[in-house]
Amino acid sequence: MSLETVNGSLGDFEGVVPGLDPRIIFTPSSSAVDGSKLLFNRRIIVSTFDGAGGWSQEFNSTDGTNPPMFFSVSLRWHEAGVGDEGPWVGADFPDIKLFIPSDGPWDFAQIIQAPSNPAQIWLGPEPPTIPTNWTGWIDTDGTPPAYYEYEG
Repeated sequence: MSLETVNGSLGDFEGVVPGLDPRIIFTPSSSAVDGSKLLFNRRIIVSTFDGAGGWSQEFNSTDGTNPPMFFSVSLRWHEAGVGDEGPWVGADFPDIKLFIPSDGPWDFAQIIQAPSNPAQIWLGPEPPTIPTNWTGWIDTDGTPPAYYEYEG
């Protein structure tokens, strides 16, 4: 297992204002084992940003973990200068998963996996990566093309 650097920006989360003292919280889906290491289910909190809202964080790679794991991403923000005790102004829990491949560094926006729109129909030889309920997929790999729908 290797430590991989992930770089991102508050701009990846439209509407999060640095003046509200934001926190990006990465929560592992589970504890896991990779080789001889036990990875505990410990949150990683990013709270330091450069003047443009950029951030950088090291993560253990999720490649080859047992069980397979990913990080859920959530956002919290509160009034600047109040401290970690609050009062919290808001929170967001986007339905995205972060898998950390080996051989970084990585750009956050390029490695997140967001679910598809339920009204969306995918067209191509590969299925959607994280389909939501009722997402359609037209598999163009066969003759004739086949239609699949992910049910709730």
